[in-house]
Amino acid sequence: MKRSILLLIFLWSASIGVACGQMLDGGIVDSEAKPLSNVVIALYSSTDTLKQKFYTVTDSAGLFSFEKIPADEYVLCASSLGYKPYSANVLVGKQAVHLGMITMEMEWKELSTVMVTANYIQHKGEKTIYRIPTSVANRVRSAFELMRVVPELRINPSSQSIEFANGASFLILINDIPSTEAELKAIPTQDVKKIEVYDTPPARYMAYDCVINVTTFDRTQGYAVGFSADQSICPSSGYTNGFAYAVYNKGQKSVAIQYSYTRRRFTELIGKESYQFTLPSGSVDRQQDLQGTKDMHMHLPALYYIYNNPQKQILQVVIKPNFSHSYNSYMSDISLAKEAKLKGNACDRTSMIYPSVDVFQRYYFASNKYLSNNLVFTNYRVWQAYKNSEWDAMSGVRLLSNDMTQSNVKYSTILQTDFTHILDKNVYSLGMRYAGSLLNTSIKDLQSTNNYHSTQHSIDLYGDYVQQLDSWTFVGRIGLGYLYSKAYEAELSNLLPQTDLSVYYQINPHHKLVFKTAYSYNEPSLSLRTKNTRSLIQGLRYSGNPNLKGTTNATIGIHYTMSYNNFYCSLSPILTQQWSPIFSNYILNREEMLQRPENAKGQTITALRYNLRYSFFAKELLTFTINGSLSHHSLTPHSMKRITYFGTPINYQIDLNLGRFSAFYQGSLFREYMSGLTINAGDVTSNIGLRYRIKNYTFSLNGIWFLTEPEQWSRTNPTSLVQMQSKTIIQDQRTVITLGMSIDLSSGNSNMKARSLNNNDNDSGAF
Repeated sequence: MKRSILLLIFLWSASIGVACGQMLDGGIVDSEAKPLSNVVIALYSSTDTLKQKFYTVTDSAGLFSFEKIPADEYVLCASSLGYKPYSANVLVGKQAVHLGMITMEMEWKELSTVMVTANYIQHKGEKTIYRIPTSVANRVRSAFELMRVVPELRINPSSQSIEFANGASFLILINDIPSTEAELKAIPTQDVKKIEVYDTPPARYMAYDCVINVTTFDRTQGYAVGFSADQSICPSSGYTNGFAYAVYNKGQKSVAIQYSYTRRRFTELIGKESYQFTLPSGSVDRQQDLQGTKDMHMHLPALYYIYNNPQKQILQVVIKPNFSHSYNSYMSDISLAKEAKLKGNACDRTSMIYPSVDVFQRYYFASNKYLSNNLVFTNYRVWQAYKNSEWDAMSGVRLLSNDMTQSNVKYSTILQTDFTHILDKNVYSLGMRYAGSLLNTSIKDLQSTNNYHSTQHSIDLYGDYVQQLDSWTFVGRIGLGYLYSKAYEAELSNLLPQTDLSVYYQINPHHKLVFKTAYSYNEPSLSLRTKNTRSLIQGLRYSGNPNLKGTTNATIGIHYTMSYNNFYCSLSPILTQQWSPIFSNYILNREEMLQRPENAKGQTITALRYNLRYSFFAKELLTFTINGSLSHHSLTPHSMKRITYFGTPINYQIDLNLGRFSAFYQGSLFREYMSGLTINAGDVTSNIGLRYRIKNYTFSLNGIWFLTEPEQWSRTNPTSLVQMQSKTIIQDQRTVITLGMSIDLSSGNSNMKARSLNNNDNDSGAF
């Protein structure tokens, strides 16, 4: 009897629990983990459509809840304008159900030829954010090719490198971690959340004009492998690009290996050089016609280890045992004054090995406070052999013979650390950077052997501060560097101050106005200066002239940007003034030291940079981009009249996108630019490319230097005392038609950069 009573009581209490129902709650966020408010949430039974339906909307924090829901199998639906509908099966039993945060993706909706979606270009203070439309992500294979989304960027088909239209220097970050272009090629497009371009980089990256930060979605488990290759149709030209990668992720750890191979071989290089200058013994007039070949191989393997715990610390270790080899040979016909004719030949071989170890670590004291440390060690070894000879064309008598070898061994270390604190409306950071290098050079020719020893030590203190006030953003940076260098028995020590201020005004979501001012002082130095150690190629370069005074630089600029989904426009008038003597770099190469001071009092540069992009029809079916500058250079020499130069370089690109098929055509006009007293032009000429993508395979056909000749040339300003001009043309460009194929396979959730940094999108100044 008692058991029956207890059983009845239990069944009665259970029925009461079912009748009262349980609670179901959750939240809605967008692809950037930002809460979405006013999202309609519907809940209806999947077993009986006649049962009552439940509705609610999310609050300002993106949260929703249902109370007293009867136990049943339900379908939960979430909908909001501009986002893809979300639905999922939910089982409600005797316990409360907590769904957590649900992510809704943006959606393109077509109404005839009108696209309705959130603007994929967003301005936020000192950075511009580019979302990745589905129509763009589906037609490219990697984050590297996604750089075409940014109007200021272009991919140079001949060098397969990213370039800013205005020639600005930049650093690539992946989830705020310093990276390279090769790493972008290993990130599938579907893993890219957004691309951020900082036109005022944080102070730790003060050496760069811009910073590109690629943010990816979270990936916790799986692997990815891929391979791509481009080969010229004519094997004699030797135009080859190869890239392979493999990535494995497990939880918070990732391991990746990459290998990149590049070859350039041209058999019909045609060059013309002429020199005209006056010496006390008389005038010199030398003209030279060159014909030769060029062959270059570059091998870039890399090994990555990443530990990513956004709540505590991030660690990345990169090992790169890079090496390359090049060979050049020339035959020349030389004409001198008084109709003297000479013949000549020359060849040089260069082998380089430059392994590096790069360790990046970030420790979080809290979600808005962290300490970043970076250690880079590079060992750079170069062997060069150079031979040349000249003889009389008529008699065959040898007039000149030279056989020289040079070896360079350089050790460099970079240690950088800084602290960043992110607050609600402002950000500040303080840091220190040490760079030291040791260079040993040995030059041997037919007569003698000379050994040189050079050292450099520099310490930089820097800081920046970002303040947001409604539509205004103020970014201030300051740096103070101390440089000690010893080269060729000369010692120099300098203080190098630098400061700048940028003010951003967000007119509305589509319009932004920026005011910039900068000041720096640079003293000449006999110290070793190289490109960033993460670059593929490093140069042994010396800058300055110890007999000249320091140079003061001041820049004032205004930048206006207007952006819509199908239209982008930016205008930047800039005024740069340099006081004190201007000088050029001199390069330690085959000669012991070759210096060329410009011997000028100062120069003024006025420029108007512009960038226009317009997309026709839906889903960017046809896009036209044009960018360039109108620049005026005014140089004031000591002993000559003022030198002026007016330049109008223009770059253009047309993109056609038809689903799986895409094509582009790009080129340039009036591509001259002035540097000091020299006017130069690179090999940026017209190129055409075709792409077809199906599932994990991409096929390409490229015409490098399409309908144009690849050429590089430079000449001195017509008013210069010394007249020099040179021009090199690749005659066999007709063979540089390349076929390419790439394969990308993955399983699970995989990406080399496993997790993005957990900064809740408060990254308004420093990383």
